[in-house]
Amino acid sequence: MGKSLPHSTADYWSNNVWDGRLQETINARGDYRKKQRTRTVNYVNGLSCDRDEIAVTELCCGTGRVVEGLISSDGCGDKIRSIDAIDISSEALVIARQKINDSRVRFHNQSVYDFDYQPASADVVICIEALFHLPDLGRTYQTIHEHLKPDGVFIGNFTLREGLDDWLKSGIGLREYYTFLMLYHMRKLARLIPPLWDYLGSSGIARTELYTEEEIREELGEHGFEIEDFDNEYDFWFAARKT
Repeated sequence: MGKSLPHSTADYWSNNVWDGRLQETINARGDYRKKQRTRTVNYVNGLSCDRDEIAVTELCCGTGRVVEGLISSDGCGDKIRSIDAIDISSEALVIARQKINDSRVRFHNQSVYDFDYQPASADVVICIEALFHLPDLGRTYQTIHEHLKPDGVFIGNFTLREGLDDWLKSGIGLREYYTFLMLYHMRKLARLIPPLWDYLGSSGIARTELYTEEEIREELGEHGFEIEDFDNEYDFWFAARKT
């Protein structure tokens, strides 16, 4: 199963990520995250128009904002045959199911490492705003590569190490920024101290990993992906084709 998640992972996502408290911090980045979701939907639309039908898998779908965009798109969204949307938070999926009632969409309350991926069955795999929280990125890339059909596309994004400082300083304040940095660099030590690890796990910092654009590109290439489109204005959004 690879690295194990802290026991508080589901509670963290349920209580912090999709509710209004963290949303206030996310909003400090303006409409950039919304722009990335829209770009994702538009990219899938373009693929849909070139194919008879497509199967989509979304990892860490949260409350279904990307899924909602895909099925309500004015483009070629009617060519989407199926969407498997996976998330570890049952509470987040309650909201997703309330918003989305479409027979093509199947929600799965599972970890991304527990889902039953069928080999070479997906045209598109999406993982937005979550890759930098997954504990075993190499395993994640390998699983996605095997799950994609030949010539399939992987769409994702990362918070860049280069772009984080300005956002944290402006979005949460200097005191919180320096607290974040201290706790972030204590993660490895914290694994040896259960009470500290429990705290970091509940704060989400223990599952945050920061990368440079160069590192992301290199890692994707090593796992059999070739980037076709990207946006590095703030985070690093990419669409990479299976090679």
